[in-house]
Amino acid sequence: MSEKPEKPRERPAQKIETKPSEPTAEELDFLEGYLKGYPSVPQESPERCGEKILELEGLFEAYEAKHDLEALSAITTLTDEEAKEHPLRKPAMDDLAPMNALFEQLKGQDAVSKETYDALDARYKVLSRAVGIRTSNDRLDHTRG
Repeated sequence: MSEKPEKPRERPAQKIETKPSEPTAEELDFLEGYLKGYPSVPQESPERCGEKILELEGLFEAYEAKHDLEALSAITTLTDEEAKEHPLRKPAMDDLAPMNALFEQLKGQDAVSKETYDALDARYKVLSRAVGIRTSNDRLDHTRG
């Protein structure tokens, strides 16, 4: 009969306490230089952000009342020439621009919660996707945007 090898003895776990160290002057210089490449977003007051959110929601409602999202989504092919002056798509595309501009102004604002921003983003995407993005072969993709 063969003998079973002896199990190695387990050592009791040692609790190691570490304290975060203060960054060195070299690390601080590096971080400062690194962050200069990423300028901070100028913050607006919560009141001003609230006004912009209401304005954006008003633009969403006006857009939905003015444009037939189902008809826009049904457009699947457009040549370069047709895309420039399509009677449904061109005005709808033009009306997205002010919404996009307001939406970009809200990006990075501390006064706008992630939940609010994500809800606005989801609503904007519905409108943008109805217009679609032109891809190769004169096709419109209504799943991106």
